[in-house]
Amino acid sequence: IQVVGCQIGHNRHMGRPLHIHQLKGAQLHNSIVVFLNLIDERQQRRADVAAQPYRLSGGLQHLGNQCGYVVGMDIGGTNTVFGIVDQRGNVLATDSVKTQSYAKIEDYVEAVTSKLLPLIESVGGVEKIKGMGVGAPNGNYYNGTIEFAPNLPWKGVIPLAALFEEKIGVPTALTNDANAAAIGEMTYGAARGMKDF
Repeated sequence: IQVVGCQIGHNRHMGRPLHIHQLKGAQLHNSIVVFLNLIDERQQRRADVAAQPYRLSGGLQHLGNQCGYVVGMDIGGTNTVFGIVDQRGNVLATDSVKTQSYAKIEDYVEAVTSKLLPLIESVGGVEKIKGMGVGAPNGNYYNGTIEFAPNLPWKGVIPLAALFEEKIGVPTALTNDANAAAIGEMTYGAARGMKDF
């Protein structure tokens, strides 16, 4: 997917405007609505979903004042980029880690969490975060797992959504990065308004 280099918000963490082309296919920004809908589907399968004060159905634009923020994360073979996004789709803060630097998945989750938590604190703490979405190679949404990804250092089936959900304490959805990017482009990006692209 080719993404136009338009400005999508001010990156307060880096102190300069952030542009879509800097985010490698806009997966961090453009697929937030996808992640929110995926989180909604997971939440609906839980017995206590009716008691939740926030409903994620309909995507980012329907979350209202209770929304707070969401975390988006794009896992690539070289870098993992993550950040905080508001209900208007503005990327408020980002950071990254080198994916290949962590042979053990536990060390990777710890490294991401140690950089992500300060970003979360900068927007008011974990209670302001309504969900986290992860785009990953060979991501299986139904199980929240990465399965036999050839370009990642961890082999086999990795229950990454559950690991982050336990570590950070917010609903977490994981899906294939290419699918998330495509639907995100259709919703927010260069393919907005298109059905076939």
